[in-house]
Amino acid sequence: MTAPAVVPPIARRGWASVNDVELALAEYVDWYNHPRLHGELGQSAPAEVEAAHRMSGYDQSAEPARAG
Repeated sequence: MTAPAVVPPIARRGWASVNDVELALAEYVDWYNHPRLHGELGQSAPAEVEAAHRMSGYDQSAEPARAG
């Protein structure tokens, strides 16, 4: 097992307020879901893979299938 390349900002200690913790957590979640490169996704960002999937037309239709 290897250590993560980036230490999440939430791991720091000595927060001045709860607001500082909330802001750091929001920034980390944004980084985790958008610019972060993911090895299992071919070194692509999760948001890029999701956008490509949506554009591919493989999503389920908005109308559920009806029993015949």
